[in-house]
Amino acid sequence: METINASGGIGGRKIELLIRDDRGLSEKAQEVDRELIQAGVVAIIGHATGGQN
Repeated sequence: METINASGGIGGRKIELLIRDDRGLSEKAQEVDRELIQAGVVAIIGHATGGQN
């Protein structure tokens, strides 16, 4: 991320890493996904276990 931002970002836009803890719970995963979407993120990578699907 730092390397990408130092070279101008992606398409001229800097990237920012936002981390949320879903606590391994499906309901919490949905909640944090909504928070990230409302924050305007363009990509969500995760969740670490299959229980959040």
